[in-house]
Order: sequence, then C-alpha cells, then structure tokens
Amino acid sequence: MTEAAIVARVREALKAVADPCSIAAGAPVSIEDMGIIRDIRIDQRGVVVSLRPTSPYCFQLDLISAKIVEKGADATDRAILVDVEPIDDWEPEMMAPDARARLRAVRPGKSLAQ
Repeated sequence: MTEAAIVARVREALKAVADPCSIAAGAPVSIEDMGIIRDIRIDQRGVVVSLRPTSPYCFQLDLISAKIVEKGADATDRAILVDVEPIDDWEPEMMAPDARARLRAVRPGKSLAQ
C-alpha cells in the first residue's frame, strides 16, 4: 500500500473521532471537521498525526490523542503517533461549514465565524 493510501485510510478512520467539547455541546463534530488535524504524514516512526488544538489550554488532548491512536490503528499496522502543535492557532474558519452551522445552532451565544 502506498504512503498516500495509508494516510487516506488513517484520515478516513479519524472521522470517527469526535471533538469532546462538541459532544458536550450536543452536536458531535469529528476532529477532521473541527479543523484540528493539521497534517497526517509518515516518517520513520510511523504515521504522525499533527494537531492544532482549539485552545492552548485544551484539557481534552490526552483523550483525543488516545482516540486517534485507537482509530488510526484500525486503519494501518504502522505505529500511530500524535504531535500537538499548540503554537499553530486554530480559528473557527478552519471548521467544515456544516459543522460550524451545527455548533452555532446549539451554542448561539458563542462566536463562530460565518
């Protein structure tokens, strides 16, 4: 299987990982649709999933990382590693438009970019 195919399989598997805060808000959104997956690449260690947290103070990163490893392992036999890049700012515009609309519907007081 090519590296591109492995990355595509892992990306597809990660659509099953929901952002915990969106679950708490009552509108589960995948980490892919939230825009927090910065990159998925393969290096000598395995498949590396780079994240940009929605906040540098996100206390759910351990849970999200564990779910990434779990679901990523379903897609490949290579090691799954998570790299968090907190200095890469997340913006609401990085969300998929339908995900932004669903969250805006349940959190009308929160500012989510149009």
